[in-house]
Amino acid sequence: MGRRQAYVLYVVACVLFFLWALFPSEDFADYLETLAARHGGGITVTIEKARPTLTLGLSLKGVVVTRPRVMAVEAASVNLRPGYFSLMGKTPAVSFSAEVFGGKTKGKVRLDRSAGGGIGVEEMVLADIDLALFKNQVQGFMPGVGLKGILNAEGGYSPEGRGNGRLSLNIKNLMIQPREPLFSVESLTFNDLTASMDIKSRKLAIENCVIEGNEIDGTVKGSVFIREPFETSSLRLTGSLKPEKSLLEKLAKTMPIDMVLGGSANGEGEIPFKISGMIGSPSYSLN
Repeated sequence: MGRRQAYVLYVVACVLFFLWALFPSEDFADYLETLAARHGGGITVTIEKARPTLTLGLSLKGVVVTRPRVMAVEAASVNLRPGYFSLMGKTPAVSFSAEVFGGKTKGKVRLDRSAGGGIGVEEMVLADIDLALFKNQVQGFMPGVGLKGILNAEGGYSPEGRGNGRLSLNIKNLMIQPREPLFSVESLTFNDLTASMDIKSRKLAIENCVIEGNEIDGTVKGSVFIREPFETSSLRLTGSLKPEKSLLEKLAKTMPIDMVLGGSANGEGEIPFKISGMIGSPSYSLN
């Protein structure tokens, strides 16, 4: 009986191996590209290779997702696995993991096939995302502004109604280089930034954002209204900055800092500020 079972397992293993080895990888990749073009709403997908996995899913290599004037996202690898029981209902789900923007992401996407349904992200985790790569691949994201840092985030989005979701994120070693020096400062560096957001359709509501740095700390809240192209999205942010004494001394060497602040700082040394306008050309003010 033991030998018979061994033969059966050997035959099954051989069949699985030859199915994998003879899988029409390029033809299937072409099929997936055609499927994406048909249902992607203007998104183009190119795939170098597509292979089945032992979990009855797919392993994709060399994936590029492009939408003109919006993004050209490159992923070294993407793994997909369907939710087998969900395929029999109206909301099929697919789990995914990918290497993208120098880091990794994983989560679960579901499609609501009922009338007026859409695509929702039940859960998504981003780990060690390089913001410089993200900025290069997502066009119109803070144009003309240099950006560096490592992003970690998690959240989800449901398309029912007008859509709603949550997002929490953390950025380490954030560096922002404005298009034009801000109060003679060519770059702003922060050790840590944490934020929590509510997502309502195309509106991001920033409920809480705390910034910690060597030379300046701050808090931010407000909203971002997403439009296409991205640089036309509008900002409405308010917050406060608390510069360290060393930064004020540095600024005082090149500008009359007391005149610029005009008594804006409160008793705790915090300076209220406001950012408004389009992401492509925002305006700043101290109040």
